[in-house]
Amino acid sequence: VMVQSADDDPKTYPYWYAQVLGIFHAEVLRLDNGQVKGIQHIEFLWVQWMGAEPHYRWGRKIGRLPKIGFIVENDAFGFLDPALVIRACHLIPDFVAGWTLELLNT
Repeated sequence: VMVQSADDDPKTYPYWYAQVLGIFHAEVLRLDNGQVKGIQHIEFLWVQWMGAEPHYRWGRKIGRLPKIGFIVENDAFGFLDPALVIRACHLIPDFVAGWTLELLNT
């Protein structure tokens, strides 16, 4: 999926990408000063974040789409409000670039 970047710097890439690993919903208690104020239905996505390759040149003038890849393991997974999703997207795999053992240690 594709979401708007939270970074305000105009030089940074304007979107973040994530691979959806799970779609969940939960009934949670809303608390106010320790008092239960009601039950709220919450929907959320469990995602693996992806980011733009930092040294890859892309753009309309050179006729290349941005190159997206997995990010380092400390920030690789998270939760996302489905309302923040701009759209689903299909990423074209770059099999020529090979694969790595450096990102997620098992």
